[in-house]
Amino acid sequence: MDAGVVLIDAATGECFELNRVGTEIWTALQGGTPPTQIAADLADRYGVPLAQVAADVDRLFEQMIARGILRVAVDR
Repeated sequence: MDAGVVLIDAATGECFELNRVGTEIWTALQGGTPPTQIAADLADRYGVPLAQVAADVDRLFEQMIARGILRVAVDR
């Protein structure tokens, strides 16, 4: 893939493919960068309006949560 990645659920064999920007988001998330900062960084890097990038980041997170790739931690 052109700098993209494929995430595979070892239990189910289900695949989730990320393009180059999706891979940047995944890498930043693994490094502990909050979603709002990821969106701001990408908007600056690519010259895209922050609102558009934030919506795209949110949509990717929702897809990953729905497929069980990400889990939301709740503070107690």
